[in-house]
Amino acid sequence: MYTAILEEIYENLCQFVPSRTDIHEKMRADLFTPDGVTWETQTRLVAWVEKFQAPIHDRKTAEWRRTLPSENIEQFLKDYYDHLEIVYKEVQDAKQRIARGENIFRPPVTGKLPDRMRTGRH
Repeated sequence: MYTAILEEIYENLCQFVPSRTDIHEKMRADLFTPDGVTWETQTRLVAWVEKFQAPIHDRKTAEWRRTLPSENIEQFLKDYYDHLEIVYKEVQDAKQRIARGENIFRPPVTGKLPDRMRTGRH
């Protein structure tokens, strides 16, 4: 029933590692089961996006993990697709900044300290 959107999500996940067909095969085997899109598929999708996203998005995926399995698979897939687009755009922006020789880990110098400083992953 949700195979078309899952196929599109799969293709978007593959874009994170375009030349790694071995990873593409692992994702396909993990996501496309004879049972179709199940509650377990939701958990597997979250695990895959966590491999590519920045730590700032960990709260979102942690929330998904707490609320899965979702009774509304359709809404989860829509939310997941939107999240995947955001993560992909951030990765592409970082790649472009690296190509320009910018430091993607240090924020631009503004001359003042941030309002809220953090250390490590939260």
